[in-house]
Amino acid sequence: MIRLAVLALTLLLPSSVSAGPGPIPEGFQVVESEGCRFVIRPANSRVVRELAATCTDGADRIFAQLDVARDSSGMSPAPIEIRIVSEPAEMALVVPKGAAPPAWSHAVAYPEWGMVVLPLRHRDGRPVEDLDIVLEHEISHLALRRALEDRPVPRWFSEGIAVIQSEGTSLNRSSVLWWAAFTDSLTPLRDIERYPESHTAVTLAYAQAADFVGYLLREGGWFNVRVLLRYMKRGSTFEEAFEDAYGRSVPQMEKRWRKRLTGGWGWLSLLTGAGAIWGAITLLFILAYISTRRRQRQRLAQMEEEEEPIERLIGVIEDLEERAPDPRIRKNLTGSGGAKDTVVEIDGKIHTLH
Repeated sequence: MIRLAVLALTLLLPSSVSAGPGPIPEGFQVVESEGCRFVIRPANSRVVRELAATCTDGADRIFAQLDVARDSSGMSPAPIEIRIVSEPAEMALVVPKGAAPPAWSHAVAYPEWGMVVLPLRHRDGRPVEDLDIVLEHEISHLALRRALEDRPVPRWFSEGIAVIQSEGTSLNRSSVLWWAAFTDSLTPLRDIERYPESHTAVTLAYAQAADFVGYLLREGGWFNVRVLLRYMKRGSTFEEAFEDAYGRSVPQMEKRWRKRLTGGWGWLSLLTGAGAIWGAITLLFILAYISTRRRQRQRLAQMEEEEEPIERLIGVIEDLEERAPDPRIRKNLTGSGGAKDTVVEIDGKIHTLH
């Protein structure tokens, strides 16, 4: 993943969608687990054991951070239903009628029914690694949706919360964000409302969303996040609730965050805190790469200089073999050992060919 190479998605469903998650598809079975209800093919039943802890401890932590009760009545009743398919192309078999995910999506959450659809392979055929992290990401979307009771929030907020709750720190995200800050290519948060088309842009969008939410958590912890959610439940818009919770508007906080990343040596703060080791490793890799490339270029230049006289001599020999006798070539001169040597005159100098 960015670590999220898996592109997760939360679908907000229109009223024309079916009134429920739909029947169990043919060939699938239901496996009950504490906290989760798996709909899965028998051949993939091992996944239930792998994700058991995520359905209990992981989900409990996620819901508690957002101050949401898992067993409350409302939009996403417990247990969470997880529909497992082998390939992304099979998602259409298990999603609600009229709610097929976009062709580019991978894991998808349907908060209205507390349901997650999770393929075991990427679209290129590679197996999904860290399946528990992908599931925690989707459970975060379910928990946030329940906490908000269907009130809208910016995508950077929902995705940033989900990445932080499922992954925490990440070497990949740190390196992507470091390079974007260094090259002045950060994207405004308001532009993360649509999923970018390129993988590089998606990776940067997730990295920025996660780091900005991490910045908010360092400013006020999960307490301020819960305060924001409570203000929204009382009727405030996200922008109003954000300013009440943090004492500044979103643009003001974004400006402070960007200054932390790009102002002077502010980007070095990426190398502090929980991500210090990852940041240091990233920087070392970059410096080592630059140094290696420089040495390679120097060595190639040196080799070219060393090869030039040899190439000239080879050219002379080939010329001697192809051309008619030249007055500059003097054969049958007697060498010091009595042998007959061949000499050639180049630029006024005599050279003996042995």
